[in-house]
Amino acid sequence: MSQAPDLQDIQQDSKQHQWAAGGVSTYPLTHPIVGQGTFYNTFKQFIHVVDQESEQFAHVFAIIAQWGIGKSRLAYELISQINDTSRGWYVRNEAGTLVNASLFNDERDREQYLGLYIRYSQIANEHHNIDNWFGYGLYKALLPLARGEFDRSIQGQIAQEGYDRLLTQGFDEARLAELLEVNANHSDATLYEDPYLVTRLCQAAYNYLQEFGIQYILVALDELETVAETSTYGLEDRDIKHMDGRAIKLLGKAIKEEDPRRKLPWLRYVALCSPAIGDELREIQSTARRFELVDLSQNAFADVSDFVRTLAQEGRLSEQYPPGLVEAAYAMSGGNFGWFNVIMANVDGRLRIRRIEKQKDGKGPGDRSREEPLTVGTLFDELVKSSSRIRDYVLDDNAINELQIQRAYLPAAKELLYAQLPVPLSQWQPDPLQALLTAQNEYNEPVALRYRQMSWDELECSQALRAAKFERKPEGWQLAGTSQFLDLRQLLDNLSTYAIYAHQNEETDGSFNRTADGKRILLVPLHQSDFIELVSFLYPHPSAEDAARALWQYFLGATDISEDTATHIGPSIAMLERLDLRYRKRSQTSLIFRDPDQSSAHEQAMSDRKQQPAHERAREVLTGMMRVLDQNWGYDPVSPGFTGDFVAIATPRGSRGRDQGGLATCDALKLHPKGRAILVWVQNEPELESLCEAVSRQNGVEGKTPVIAFTSSRALVDRLKNPAASKLKAAQAYLLLYQLSANEEYVLHRVGLRGQDQQGFQIEIANFNTTFTQRINAFQRGLLEEVQRWRHSLNQRGWIAWPLRPSGSLKADEKELLRQAWKYLLLKTSEHSLYQIDESSGLNIEAITAVLEKLGLSRSIRAAGYSHEERATLFSGHESNDKAEIPPFLVRVLDRFVAEKKPTWTEDLAKQTWFWGYTWEGAKPKDTFNDWLSLTVDLGFAVSSPTEGFNFLQLSTLNSRIQAAENWLTDEYPNIVLKIQEVFGEGAINDLFGALEGTETVKARSNIQRAKECYRRLSAEEGNYTDTLDLSQKRSRLLEFSQQRLELMAAIENVYNQDAYGLLIEENVRTLELRNDKDSLWRRIRRAELFADRILRIRDEIIRQIDHLQPKMHAEAAGLSHFPTQLFTLSLEKIRHILEGAIREKTPLGSTAQQQMTDASALGQCLKGLRVADAMNRLTQLSREVGLSIEGASIIDVPFEDIDGQIVSGFRRFKQAFENLQGQLEEAKSRLNKLEKLLEDAPEDFSYPPGIDRFEQLQLRPSFIEDSLAAIQEDEVDTLRDDPLYDRPAKQGNFQPLMKAADSLLNAPRQQLNQLRTQLLTLDNAIGGYIGGLVNQSDIQLIETSFNQLLKAKGQPPRPPLSRLELEQADSLRAAIAKLEARRHDWVQEAHELLPEAVSFGRWQRIVAAIEQGADPALEPQEEEQLIRAGLLVRTYRLGGQ
Repeated sequence: MSQAPDLQDIQQDSKQHQWAAGGVSTYPLTHPIVGQGTFYNTFKQFIHVVDQESEQFAHVFAIIAQWGIGKSRLAYELISQINDTSRGWYVRNEAGTLVNASLFNDERDREQYLGLYIRYSQIANEHHNIDNWFGYGLYKALLPLARGEFDRSIQGQIAQEGYDRLLTQGFDEARLAELLEVNANHSDATLYEDPYLVTRLCQAAYNYLQEFGIQYILVALDELETVAETSTYGLEDRDIKHMDGRAIKLLGKAIKEEDPRRKLPWLRYVALCSPAIGDELREIQSTARRFELVDLSQNAFADVSDFVRTLAQEGRLSEQYPPGLVEAAYAMSGGNFGWFNVIMANVDGRLRIRRIEKQKDGKGPGDRSREEPLTVGTLFDELVKSSSRIRDYVLDDNAINELQIQRAYLPAAKELLYAQLPVPLSQWQPDPLQALLTAQNEYNEPVALRYRQMSWDELECSQALRAAKFERKPEGWQLAGTSQFLDLRQLLDNLSTYAIYAHQNEETDGSFNRTADGKRILLVPLHQSDFIELVSFLYPHPSAEDAARALWQYFLGATDISEDTATHIGPSIAMLERLDLRYRKRSQTSLIFRDPDQSSAHEQAMSDRKQQPAHERAREVLTGMMRVLDQNWGYDPVSPGFTGDFVAIATPRGSRGRDQGGLATCDALKLHPKGRAILVWVQNEPELESLCEAVSRQNGVEGKTPVIAFTSSRALVDRLKNPAASKLKAAQAYLLLYQLSANEEYVLHRVGLRGQDQQGFQIEIANFNTTFTQRINAFQRGLLEEVQRWRHSLNQRGWIAWPLRPSGSLKADEKELLRQAWKYLLLKTSEHSLYQIDESSGLNIEAITAVLEKLGLSRSIRAAGYSHEERATLFSGHESNDKAEIPPFLVRVLDRFVAEKKPTWTEDLAKQTWFWGYTWEGAKPKDTFNDWLSLTVDLGFAVSSPTEGFNFLQLSTLNSRIQAAENWLTDEYPNIVLKIQEVFGEGAINDLFGALEGTETVKARSNIQRAKECYRRLSAEEGNYTDTLDLSQKRSRLLEFSQQRLELMAAIENVYNQDAYGLLIEENVRTLELRNDKDSLWRRIRRAELFADRILRIRDEIIRQIDHLQPKMHAEAAGLSHFPTQLFTLSLEKIRHILEGAIREKTPLGSTAQQQMTDASALGQCLKGLRVADAMNRLTQLSREVGLSIEGASIIDVPFEDIDGQIVSGFRRFKQAFENLQGQLEEAKSRLNKLEKLLEDAPEDFSYPPGIDRFEQLQLRPSFIEDSLAAIQEDEVDTLRDDPLYDRPAKQGNFQPLMKAADSLLNAPRQQLNQLRTQLLTLDNAIGGYIGGLVNQSDIQLIETSFNQLLKAKGQPPRPPLSRLELEQADSLRAAIAKLEARRHDWVQEAHELLPEAVSFGRWQRIVAAIEQGADPALEPQEEEQLIRAGLLVRTYRLGGQ
């Protein structure tokens, strides 16, 4: 790409520019092309990538655009560049400067191409197939060259240029005709159906063209479009052959299949496709990259303006245009360059007529300086009257005649509207200006808008897009879900061009649309919705609306621009849509389906609705809205059950066993527990008020439901922002009023047909073409953004009940920790910040932080458009700066109590009043309700009721509590203290709780006085709290009230709780600390009373269990001789003595009982010293000893085998050890008897093992061990029990030392038994060694081996060898020797019977031994012969020398 030195370098001798009055370009080209830089860059890259030897395919480059965008003009430019006849292609470089561009690197690069042109109607016929689709089109395109005959058609002109270029190199058309077999007159059927013919002909033609340097043939295939698209976009009198569904699919398959494309690898098609054709190709491209595809955007306003300016600079314009006319003409063309040509041709004609008429009046043709000023509005007013083309297809002059404006100001309206662009307010006098600003069209839409001149930096605009999640890529800005790239510079260029009347007084940098510091000069409407429409009008792109919202948010925030800052006035976009027929045609396209057949059927259905009643149309618009909003394309209208003149629909109800009903996918609006939502169409204030009445009635049944009301009235939207009627003010809590533009209404109507009316088509997002899908998605994004703003406003005003955790739920302990931390920071700290939590708070900061981290928004919630503020917000800020606050929602909940003086909150009432957040994420309304109302309890404003929900804690109730506490302290309290003294004694109890001077009694009287003072202040201040206070004031007052209430309640709670006193059930008596003044007085008194009763019950149960266990132990040990049962039964008796001494009914006897009164750690002293936990520990230990489990208020008997007390477990352990010892003793006796038999008449060679007692002495050992066991039972147990080392702990209830020592009683007999067993093992080993020696004798093993080899040779099974076990089973050692000798004799005898006579068994043993060792057995010939003949040996041979 090389930069032109100056636009004036364009050929000065070229013809004067002529606008295409028919709306289409001609060939040869007469003027340069400006714009479409994205296409230029893509196509240039394409041709140089595919023109490689490795690319052995025919290639297709698809250009997608609606009629009039300039597809054909681009194709002509490609061919003219090939033929070197281009008038110039001016595209913008990265700096935004227009430069002259060339597709080819040099002449050699260009000359290898031949460019041809053909229309789809020339190749369309019934014989179409994919195999020869490419070749047939090329064949038809080559025919004009082969015939050498060229008409004035586009194809003829292009072919002639190629012909003239080739002719200079010796081209002969007759030769080409011969190669194409033109004279054969092949039929279309033959060319398509013969598998080789057309490929052969084209290849032959290509081979010939190669002689002239042609390497590639580029064919521009034009007019690939459907009937419906032509009627929508094109000029109505065009006569072309259109593609049907079959033809579209055929084209797609031809491109997708590789085999047809391999036939002509040097062929390049540029397919000029309509959007419907493009959708089919785009689907193919998504699955297989077979070709390049580019979506053309309409020419930029700035490009068109620059283009005309270039023509003016060259002096090629036949007329001089008033300022702004070109921009106005392009605006009213709907961005369609074809219609722009039509308009400009009519403009030239009208200006020419005016000039002629002026000449008749005596003015010369060049005397333009004396002409009266001509305004744009005046010129187009004349055109509407004089040109049927303009009147019927461009400007709807009736739209102006129907304006609601004083007739005197109608000319002013025409001037403003026909001029299309905003002009300075200063150009208008006050009266016509006011008339224009208040005027409305026939649809009650504003005629004019105020604009404000602004300057925006392009870099900041980039930051705005990036903040809105646009992504910057080399091709441009892209929004997720949108395939097309957005050109920010072009968007800003268009906005700047639209603001041409703002540039004349601005100090600029030399560019007409920039300030001196390089910022863009723009005119921005005062309302965001109008700005969005303006951007979409000037830059129609799938992401245009999103970009507009991003720019507005970045530069202007969420507010509208003040009217007093306006600088210009211009037509409203809504009015331009009514006035500009081409814009209306562009905006209200009927082509929504990819399938042409579905489009036709749908178009017929819409045509049948032209006379549709307004209420039916409104219902279908709302149905389309529900489908788009919720992406629920199967939705059919459901009545919400209202009565009124308005039209309303609701989300579907759930059906049992199938679905839950409600919104399907629109999580942004799921504020009702069942996802319910209502959509309504209203046109005026009475309808809106009627709607509010109906919704209020129904909320009591269905629960509070979000309502979106749609209207086309801007005035109605403005009135709801500041309503006068109370019902409209109340509606702001549940209703969003959204203004629909005519374009949006049109789109929604087309997708709102009921299912039963969808004959031949199906309204489903997957069936829509790409353009319409992107349009739907852009609208949905805008609506969802408005829903999100509305929801955010509801949240700020406290109308949404969010769960404490947005996703999932918190555990009970996590909720409690969260509430504790929130309440502590709110009431106990000055700044309410998380960093103020310290050790004195008793809160775990790490645990709190962990809980707070769970309160963030999940990915799915963020994806649904929810912001960080849309949650419970008990804490605001982040991390260590988290601050506790009263959220707006909680303020509103408390208002019902404090400001409205309502007595209660119930779940049913909440459902009628609240919206519910994140129920679609699993939050349960019941849990959310309880969590929030529990906070009102925490703050001292309410009490919960199992049946009535949460009741307001009235001041009168607080006063009653004060009186009840005072009465209890005076009347009942002294008698309860006397009762407690009976168990704990008088000393400490009287010091603490004495009725007159007890320390705790004095504190109680002080608390009652403090509560009375808090009550006095509350009575004076809560009455002044009203709903008119702002949020900050309410928070401050509620915090003060909470502190006073909680102080009062705490003071009374420290004395007496009338409701809880009689209901208190002791669960953990160990925590009773009578001296702990942090525990309330009434709780300590009541627990002390309950504790005394519990002690007596436990004592009785322990004694009962002792009486049960003692006989049980005797029974368990009944079969064990010498077992010391008394060791354990007497230990149980000691427990009885402990209880008798600690809990006295009479004077204790015995040392154990008396020790309870003298030992500080004893149970008795624990009770006297009010050491309740120590006393319970002693009792629990004693209970455990006897097999009692104390669980809460229950005392449970433990089975004997599961008792883990030291006495019983010691008994079981000792019994098991005793049984094991007796078992081992019996085993030793049995072994002695067996050994006695084995050693009877022992052989002389057996050696009795040295170092052990003689066998006769070993036989006496068991009786000695039995004597030791008898001694334990008779003497040693008593000695052990009397030992102070064990007796002293036992008197305290600790029997572990005694039981451990009891285990050692068996040490002596166990040691004696182990010695005996060791000596018996030594003797066993000696006998085993002797028997092993018998088995391992070498001659026995040789006999066994030789005999088994002999049996094997004879085919008999081997005999098992003599085992050690067999010998050990003999009665004695002598019997084992006899068994061995018998085996030797029997095997030798059998072997002799099997051997030949010449070989003895001894000889056979030596032969076997030698062979197994690999030695020569030295056989005699006779031996060898007999052994071989008997099959006992086998003769083998080997070669000599080996």
